[in-house]
Amino acid sequence: MAPERNESKRRLPSTPGTGDALSTPREDGCRLLPDWVPHERTWMAWPSNEAIWGPELDEAKLTVAAVATAIARFEPVTMLARPEAIAEA
Repeated sequence: MAPERNESKRRLPSTPGTGDALSTPREDGCRLLPDWVPHERTWMAWPSNEAIWGPELDEAKLTVAAVATAIARFEPVTMLARPEAIAEA
């Protein structure tokens, strides 16, 4: 049986040369909000890595484009893309 983990007490390694422990995102006030909370925009990433998508890459691009287009009817969408894929994205 695996030992029980308490993520709230987890400490990251110290910053080299300082001996100070790094904080966790939660300790820094970061949190993941639910989809229904008002926000300024949606961020998406353009699929471009053939090693990940394989033969499904073209279909993934069509799907991501369709989702982005649907979301853009309601709020701005920012698409992250590799420099060589910007025109396509």
